[in-house]
Amino acid sequence: MDLGANIERRGPDECWPWKRAKTIGYGCVRLDGRTQYVHRLIYEQTYGPIPDGLVVDHTCHNADPTCREGNSCPHRACQNPAHMQLTTRGKNRANAPIAGMAAVHAAKTHCVNGHPLVGDNLKPGKGRICRTCARARAAAYSRKKRDKVG
Repeated sequence: MDLGANIERRGPDECWPWKRAKTIGYGCVRLDGRTQYVHRLIYEQTYGPIPDGLVVDHTCHNADPTCREGNSCPHRACQNPAHMQLTTRGKNRANAPIAGMAAVHAAKTHCVNGHPLVGDNLKPGKGRICRTCARARAAAYSRKKRDKVG
């Protein structure tokens, strides 16, 4: 698949935005029946496979303290391989600018369903994930699998 035709190539130090479809701000394409993030495909075409447990970090985002996190972050659409490095998911979050997701997650006191994010309601070793909601998702998944079989 030729991804280059859909990238707005600029100078070597500038961001190269994806011009087509985006999912949560990231350039995406359908490939092998799945939606795939373009920056991951570009990274693999340029540098090789992404090892398990690592993610592609946009260094252009890390260097921009004025960037707002979330779907409107222009760096999510950047396809310049020079702006990409591999890191762990936790380090990727920690690399975010001060106004980034690390600060947003740390400030959250309740999950989206209103459960408090404190004490026993946090999944151990998983950051700020609501245990109540995680259990409900696991139970729903089990029911769905059980209903499929039966």
